[in-house]
Amino acid sequence: MTTDTRGNIFIMHTMWTPGGLMTGYSSLISVMYKAAPTAPTTPTVGSVTATRLLVTWDVTCPVATIQAFDLYLSTNPGNVTFEKIATVVNATSYYVTRLSPSTTYNIRLTATNVFGSSAGRVRTCLLDLGAHAVWEEDDV
Repeated sequence: MTTDTRGNIFIMHTMWTPGGLMTGYSSLISVMYKAAPTAPTTPTVGSVTATRLLVTWDVTCPVATIQAFDLYLSTNPGNVTFEKIATVVNATSYYVTRLSPSTTYNIRLTATNVFGSSAGRVRTCLLDLGAHAVWEEDDV
């Protein structure tokens, strides 16, 4: 097997012909991943105001293995109880709205597919009346 510069997988065949050695490549091979995706990067937070923030993240495994990202929110210290607030498809960012000023939020992000969910990545931030956010970082 061999791959091209985009990571597509092909099988290389070599055979003897009356004219000499001939090499060819198969059609693109489709690969089926039969596992939950790996976790996305720890989310980052920007565009912070007193009542909303933009959560962004990067993908850490082939995009084809991910169907969606689930975003969870908690105001519970210790990241114990999270409420799912969004399922994000075909994007790596989401605006979280209707937040309360001067509140600490824990944001948890997972990648999902038909085989399950990845481990979660958590970002903790304090909304400071729209001025800025203060961060701590955890993995759960």
